Amino acid sequence: MTESESIDGDSFFRQITAANNVLYPATEIRLPVYDGLVSAIAGSDVCSRVPLSLSGEVFTTEDLTLTPFLEGAILTVPYLRIFDGTLISAQFRVLILDEISLELVSYEFLNAALSPGLPSNFNAAGRLEIRELTVEGAVYDLTLMHVTNSDPVTFGDLEVFQH
Repeated sequence: MTESESIDGDSFFRQITAANNVLYPATEIRLPVYDGLVSAIAGSDVCSRVPLSLSGEVFTTEDLTLTPFLEGAILTVPYLRIFDGTLISAQFRVLILDEISLELVSYEFLNAALSPGLPSNFNAAGRLEIRELTVEGAVYDLTLMHVTNSDPVTFGDLEVFQH
């Protein structure tokens, strides 16, 4: 399945594999479309400005008691409060290379007036705190730091605290 989309006047092609009407999000590719040679040489960040959506829509709910959960390699954080007061729901891909890191793959803005029980936080210094992650019955808090100039947005320097 290939479709043409645009954002802020820039265009890109989005291609994703489907079989028997089932989309396979891991196959999604976004390619920028340039107006001409000058634009192509200058480059475009249109693909980096369009968040990858794993399921068409990030997990959202009215249940303000939900805590982060892990499904396979995807960590879903239902409520993440940003330093400017913004509230989002986010999904991260867990990467295990030299160290464990998280890659932001999808997010959705939520009503900032919502007051979830225990939201995770991202502060202005680039520190990401994920609270109350339950894995196999144990509860953890994670702290990571934003990797400067990472594309896609990545967090590393993982610290784990068990309750």
